[in-house]
Amino acid sequence: LIRRYRELPVLLGMSWLFGCGSTEPPPPVIPTTVAVAQGDGQNGLVNTAVANPPAVVVRDDDGRPASGVPVTFSVASGGGTVTGASLTTNSQGVAIVGSWILGSTAGVNTLTAEVEGLNSVTFTATAFISLFDIEVRYKSGTTPTPTQQAAFTTAVSRWQIMVIGEQPNIPLSQSGTSCFPALSETVDDLVIFVDFIPIDGEFGVLALAGPCLVRNSNNTPVIGGMTFDIADLPRLESSGQLEEVILHEMGHVLGIGALWELAGLLQDPSLPPNNGLDPFFDGTEAIAAFDRIGGSSYTGAKVPVANTGGPGSADSHWREGVLQSELMTPVINSGFNPLSELSVASLMDLGYTVNLSGADAYTLPLSTVRSNLSGPTEVLVGDVRPGPVYRVDQSGNVVGSFNIR
Repeated sequence: LIRRYRELPVLLGMSWLFGCGSTEPPPPVIPTTVAVAQGDGQNGLVNTAVANPPAVVVRDDDGRPASGVPVTFSVASGGGTVTGASLTTNSQGVAIVGSWILGSTAGVNTLTAEVEGLNSVTFTATAFISLFDIEVRYKSGTTPTPTQQAAFTTAVSRWQIMVIGEQPNIPLSQSGTSCFPALSETVDDLVIFVDFIPIDGEFGVLALAGPCLVRNSNNTPVIGGMTFDIADLPRLESSGQLEEVILHEMGHVLGIGALWELAGLLQDPSLPPNNGLDPFFDGTEAIAAFDRIGGSSYTGAKVPVANTGGPGSADSHWREGVLQSELMTPVINSGFNPLSELSVASLMDLGYTVNLSGADAYTLPLSTVRSNLSGPTEVLVGDVRPGPVYRVDQSGNVVGSFNIR
């Protein structure tokens, strides 16, 4: 009996080692595969970082992520540069390059990611030269913070990736208006004047934006204005939504919403004296894009436009109940608000040459109920500048004017 008690610890130990309750650590993760996680097949401007930094994911034969694996990114062709090129995979087995800046000439650029002992992964991006120039100028008394200035710079780069065709240069000799100061210069292609002023306190009207001068030949803007309420800027910066709000407002300057009625592309408008119930944008290119992103089975008139919110909101945005998180609805939702090919295609209907592949990926929810959206939102109340908007001929002479409802 005494000998049995002496053997008990040994027996228990063997039971712990070989029994069903074994806590033996799992075998180590040995990296065997490396694959693209994001960032392949992009388009971008020359000398500009691609919008989606390339990333790889490293796994073992069982598909488990391999963390702490060294990865090296390097430019293979096109003459660009990378930052944050040498790093290790995170706990999900992912390594994301700091940035990939495309080369200075138009054409295909390639980037490789290498893991010692494994096959390399190649990313491809096409660089092109946009002929459409957008220049942002800050009006006297407006001094943006570095964060604000960076947001405007990013918005300009995004729109220049999507709007690529040059517009006719316009020589101007104009006295100042509430939208722009006195000008004596030739504009190529669009100048936007920005100011930060008190409007109506926090919330309410966040911004007013739209064209101020348009070309009489094709209605494309020459001069635009963007005014932001200084009471709302700190909140937009802290929430991370400032960049999307600026991108949205710059879309209005280009003509989205602001020039639809002038171009004869807004049907059944809802604002008085029309009082329509189902306003829609009937540009051929926009309808085709709407169908491509999932709208082919939509049974209403295409493309549905906002029918609530009053002047500056209704008739000048995509309908929130249908398009939900798309950037050019009258609501900026928490999280990502994609600028879809629908918005870019609508600019083609307004007379621009565009690059549809520069748009964000987006699939239409096709639901009247907003889903999968939570957190703070920003409602863009009356954010389209009403005017007056002046028409100028090829010599820069004012030949007419109109107001935006």
